[in-house]
Amino acid sequence: MTTFIGRGPLLRATTELLGTVRLVTLTGAGGVGKTRLLERLASDLAEDFDEVVLVPLVGLRATEDRLASTIAEALGLPNNSPTPAAARLIEALSTRGKVLLALDNCEHLVGNEPGTGQVPRLLRHLLAVLPRLRVVATSRENLGVQGEYIVAVPPLSLVNNELGCAGECPCCAPEAVQLLVDRARAVGVEIPASDYPVAVELCEALDGIPLNIELAAVQLETMTLHEMLAQRRALLDTLVDGDSLQEQHRSVRATLDWSYGLLAEPLRRMWALVSVFAGGFDLDAAAAVSESRGVDRAEVRSLLARLKRKSLLVVERSGPNARFHLLETIRLYGAELAEASGESDVLRRAHAAYFLSLTERAAEQWLGPDEVAWMQRVRTELFNIAAAQEFFLATGQTRLALRLSVNTGRSRALVFGGRINHGRDMMAAALDESPETPTVELVSGLSLAAWFASIQGNQDDALRLLEQAEDGARALGLGDGFPPVLYARATRLWLVEQAPGVALEAVELYRRAEQAFLDAGSEADALMTLMFGAMAAAFIADRDTAFAWCRRMLATAERARAQWSISWGLWPLSLAELLHGSPGEALRLAQRALRIQDEIGDMWGPAWTKWLLFLIAVELGDYERGAQLMGAGNAARKLTNASILGLWPWLRVQQRAEGKARGELGDEEFDINFALGERLTADAVMTLAFELQPRPVAEVDRPAGLSAKEFLVASLVARDMSNREIGEAEGLSHRTVEVHVSNTIRKLAAAHPDRDIRRRNHIRDWFLELSADQIAAGLASM
Repeated sequence: MTTFIGRGPLLRATTELLGTVRLVTLTGAGGVGKTRLLERLASDLAEDFDEVVLVPLVGLRATEDRLASTIAEALGLPNNSPTPAAARLIEALSTRGKVLLALDNCEHLVGNEPGTGQVPRLLRHLLAVLPRLRVVATSRENLGVQGEYIVAVPPLSLVNNELGCAGECPCCAPEAVQLLVDRARAVGVEIPASDYPVAVELCEALDGIPLNIELAAVQLETMTLHEMLAQRRALLDTLVDGDSLQEQHRSVRATLDWSYGLLAEPLRRMWALVSVFAGGFDLDAAAAVSESRGVDRAEVRSLLARLKRKSLLVVERSGPNARFHLLETIRLYGAELAEASGESDVLRRAHAAYFLSLTERAAEQWLGPDEVAWMQRVRTELFNIAAAQEFFLATGQTRLALRLSVNTGRSRALVFGGRINHGRDMMAAALDESPETPTVELVSGLSLAAWFASIQGNQDDALRLLEQAEDGARALGLGDGFPPVLYARATRLWLVEQAPGVALEAVELYRRAEQAFLDAGSEADALMTLMFGAMAAAFIADRDTAFAWCRRMLATAERARAQWSISWGLWPLSLAELLHGSPGEALRLAQRALRIQDEIGDMWGPAWTKWLLFLIAVELGDYERGAQLMGAGNAARKLTNASILGLWPWLRVQQRAEGKARGELGDEEFDINFALGERLTADAVMTLAFELQPRPVAEVDRPAGLSAKEFLVASLVARDMSNREIGEAEGLSHRTVEVHVSNTIRKLAAAHPDRDIRRRNHIRDWFLELSADQIAAGLASM
């Protein structure tokens, strides 16, 4: 959002280096501009790589093992799988061509000694097995990985550019002065050329560090360069001896000390108060924490606006509400202020209480028109929720930590946002610290953890957790009717049990769990139970039972005007229509569900709806499109990381439909279309899904027995198009076009044994001999 000043030679040298080496680390002091340089490199190199992925690491803690999953999430891989994140990351990167991974702020993940921390350990694995991967990182110290090339990022130059202007205009002024002039202009202050010598002196006092200069520029609204220089010198005189890195670090601290000294007391206090947030915050959260310390809500908004104007706060307006962030250096400084004032523990307690309340409200209130907004809000606050749980665990409040993780899961934000593993990790941390004596919170947590494991297809974990939950429920005298246990038991039963009569017991368990939730006043949990009961009934119950459950689920969701729930009401009803009713109606319902899921940004549902559309396409006789939809669904399901091998009803229906499609197309043609579907873009998959028609496409008797796709390829060969041109025109891979051409030659040779048909030009000659009616008929269904 601001101009990029200088760094030309450094950019060119680093770009050239990345053309020949695998790992480059940009090192330098805090605030020296490593992140801005990394962002510019990522932008400049976008055309040289198939994919450039920028991964901020500042929110990660060295005590957490979340590096691989964070990089995977930046690649668009939801965190739902029991498979180790590093393995999923390697699998994903191996299919993405030439990738540049840009890792920002690695210093706290390097280890006590370079090479011992999370970043170097992971990079050793990635670079060893992914030869096309390039990595550029920022860190205050070397990563310590073999093959690492270090590029030191110095402060901005304090020497004039040699452009012949004698330093009398911005273009030839030193880089540091150019930055000061530009940022001063942004706050409405013009620095005349006659003041450049003073500006150079001030930039020298600020060590040429961009962070220092940017903060100084803001103060030009109320101070002159001479006044600022006088104060700056006084502060610099207080620096103590140390190595260069420490001195640079202290210069950043000194800048922040100086900025702090220029603030009125209310702004100083607000800076300390909001430093408690991890990953940003909104006005409600800031008000809740601040009100605990006697700051009125109306004053909070004004103070945040003033901090923003001081460049101490960043504001995002991408969502419905403004969201605020402190830059990490500034946040850490604020945290020290809070610690020094004795307010740190009080603030963390208020912070944790707010996010505990937020998740409780989300879990209980999401059923309604604000359903998607609740899920998005919880997903946005996951860093803060994790920090709240860390506080509860650190202070021995394990019941609150467990309640926080359970309510986060009940909000469904983790399913919606593709963060199931995040929820399981939270619950595991709370369960590990919980006393062995059973509590209601403990049984609820075990039950929800078992449910998550079940829907991921990890049935061994699900059984272990469910048995622990059942033991705890019995110990508490809850009998056989505690709704979370019933819900988890029913889910595992119908997903695992292959005997139809036994699996059908799950439907009755869901009915009991739904009523128990309603009796307890939890309508939201009752709807989730109804949703899964409808899915189970659609798969394994008789026609009347299936339709009764599915129609009741959809009607309940529609009355609540809850869009995500409506999409999941349409899903089982579509399946019931496919298995017991009209495939055409099943198609209409599934397409409607997919459109809703796409519009609301659901990260879980589309994988399963594309899979459902594959079943429908096969039933309608559109086998090529069906195979492509199966491939698209498979690619999307990999992102959810749910294993269909652990979901018996899905596996059984899939095997039947796939067998039918393979029988009609043949294995080779099916595999070609499946592979094509796996590689389609998201937009292309949506087009494919909505091109599916309620009636099967009429078969055309094409010359030589060519398939529709083969006939189309033959027509394009006749126009002297190369395989690559055909692939680009039709959205096909080069290999797929080659297979179609090969099959066409084989079929033409068999149909015309008297002719020499062995090459592409023979296809062209044959096609040009066809009549206009034959060509029109052959292309009619394309």
